[in-house]
Amino acid sequence: MFFEFKKSLSVKRSLMILMLIGLSVMLMISGCARKTGAVKSQKLDETPSQPAKVDVQTPPAPVEQVAPQPSVEDDNANAQDATKPLAVASSAISSVYFSFDKYDLSDEARETLKKNALWLRDNATVKVIVEGNCDERGTVEYNLALGEKRAKSVKDYYISLGIPAARIQTISYGEERPVDPAHDESAWAKNRRSETNILK
Repeated sequence: MFFEFKKSLSVKRSLMILMLIGLSVMLMISGCARKTGAVKSQKLDETPSQPAKVDVQTPPAPVEQVAPQPSVEDDNANAQDATKPLAVASSAISSVYFSFDKYDLSDEARETLKKNALWLRDNATVKVIVEGNCDERGTVEYNLALGEKRAKSVKDYYISLGIPAARIQTISYGEERPVDPAHDESAWAKNRRSETNILK
């Protein structure tokens, strides 16, 4: 009987050990499952706090095209500002021409300016700019001054014909804008001129 009791005690002990091992294994398995589940759920539930920044380069803004303005070095107090509105030639208005190193108006130039003045009277809202030009002979400074005198002669004649001074501006380009780039008397005669152009 003692032997049977001892035997049942050892069976109980073995069962207890097996139960403890089983419990330990179950706890380990459930613990691993929780950790894995926690990691998975964390990955699924993660939402970025800010959207990912995409590095997109914006193209540069288009450069606005600016029409060129007359650029003249102004050593003369009466020379005009280079930021004036653009002038446009009109077939209704003709240029006048000057003799070498002169700025006084010939009879032919006066007749041309009278016709121009009639057109200006008929188009009373139009403003003009009188541009003085020279041939290539002489210094840059001298030609700018001579071009200014030629432009002023034309302006003064327009005023004498009844065109208001407020409608007429002047500028000198000296030798900078030849109509004929050749280097002979024929080209120089074309370049010694004064043009009356409409201001836009």
